[in-house]
Amino acid sequence: IIQPFSDKEVGAVSGNIKVGNIVNLLTAFQAIEYIVGLNLDRRAYDTLSSIPVVPGALGAWRKIAVKEVGGYTKDTLTEDADLTIKIQKAGWEVVFAQDARAYTEAPENLSSFLKQRLKWTLGILQVLFKHKDMYFKTKYGVLGMIVLPYMALIQFPLMLIAPFFDLLAIAFFIFFPVPILTYFVLY
Repeated sequence: IIQPFSDKEVGAVSGNIKVGNIVNLLTAFQAIEYIVGLNLDRRAYDTLSSIPVVPGALGAWRKIAVKEVGGYTKDTLTEDADLTIKIQKAGWEVVFAQDARAYTEAPENLSSFLKQRLKWTLGILQVLFKHKDMYFKTKYGVLGMIVLPYMALIQFPLMLIAPFFDLLAIAFFIFFPVPILTYFVLY
């Protein structure tokens, strides 16, 4: 995780987080989500120089960059996401070090899982609102032109209506079990 700091433009480095406590179906699905939903995304964002979150579980920060932007603040629930955006807003690069690995403990029960996801969702919404001045500004590169607006205008609204489609799928499952089951298995 230290090697990328040889480039003086790098202000933060994100590592590759894995779930270390696969003990039930919930943690197994989170392990898959970390690989596909978080680390694959981070690799893609890295190629676009637009990583939106250096996770607190495995991230490294250049001290001067952190001081320059005022460090962590308490006005969002996801301080790591806020600091990541602030560092890029100040002109620093944020990169992904795929060989830097750490294992985290994923929530093992539904209550803990829902608390974590509510915190993440509300925190990211706070960060997106706080940095809305970056949207569609070319000086912030792909992060400002595409990533942040996409998260705010497409990703979160779709996430809000997703439970409706889940309920619709359950209702259709009663009448058309084979196609619905086939879809979910393939998905």
